Amino acid sequence: MRPEAETIFQQMYYLMLDGQNLLIACVVLLVILGILGLIIAITLGVLGSRLRLIDESQEKGNMINQKIIDRLNTLIEQGRHDSGT
Repeated sequence: MRPEAETIFQQMYYLMLDGQNLLIACVVLLVILGILGLIIAITLGVLGSRLRLIDESQEKGNMINQKIIDRLNTLIEQGRHDSGT
């Protein structure tokens, strides 16, 4: 508990202490929010890079599958021409 302020100077001193406590609380809150923001940004960055890698590997797989299909179609066409149908 704070004692009663007897003079205007004591009142000003107590108000200054309240202001300092408020300032400290605001700074602590901003630091906590900054840390949370940094954690979220890092998490989203990691997830984004992993999704990009997955997408690239799927594209490569689709290209390989398309090459296999094209080669099989070519072999089928050659077989039809060789058999005379």
